[in-house]
Amino acid sequence: MAEYTRVGTSAGDAGWYIESTTNDIVFLDGSGNVRFRVDEATGNTTVPGTIGVTGAATLSSTLAVTGASTLTGSVGAISATTLATSGLATTTQGVGAAAADGTLVSEEGAGGQHLTKLTFTDTVAAAGAALSAGALVYTMPAVPCLIRGVYVSGTLTAATETGTPEIGVGTLVGSGANATLGAVGATAEDIIEGTASEAYSSGGAAFTRNSAVAKLPLVVAASSVIHVNTALTYTETESCTIAGTIWIDWVELS
Repeated sequence: MAEYTRVGTSAGDAGWYIESTTNDIVFLDGSGNVRFRVDEATGNTTVPGTIGVTGAATLSSTLAVTGASTLTGSVGAISATTLATSGLATTTQGVGAAAADGTLVSEEGAGGQHLTKLTFTDTVAAAGAALSAGALVYTMPAVPCLIRGVYVSGTLTAATETGTPEIGVGTLVGSGANATLGAVGATAEDIIEGTASEAYSSGGAAFTRNSAVAKLPLVVAASSVIHVNTALTYTETESCTIAGTIWIDWVELS
């Protein structure tokens, strides 16, 4: 158990102390809990609770955040020489929601600007015929939004199917007996054009798709749903899986 030497005088047990074994300066509450610590060797400051800043916060050197940094209210200007974070600058303000086939990994941003990362999986029940399907990954918030960029990557896995499906991203879900996303509708690929370049593989074939200038930036309506879509004339009757990660760079227009 740590031993402490009081610094100065104060009413009650709460006050400033020096920890005997480390020479750290600490503030103990009335129950002996450390509420503030300055490391004697490094000068690092540790606060186990929440730091509240009611005015401007100016950093003259480096602020290092080793965990997740979450902004839940309005944020003013932060003036800093260096702002370093090894965690995520996440936000809960003005966000959308992971849709049926998506799992949210992170939601970074501030001031209406967002970078959303999700993982997804969609299993297509191929029956040896033309078929389009889509993974519902994200529902935008209930305001118009500007999508600035999208990147999607993952794998195409099937036991014996070796067909090369179109893969695209759109606000309309891929569906029906359609061999191409264009046959589903223009908005099935209004974010990333559906292209066919990688074939299904029993080992899982890697694929990547990136939004092009011809498609983005794009203003989408409030509550639009983002889908990763596929379309192919299948030759096999089996389950085929598309799985991966999607990044969406977007801004609220409200």
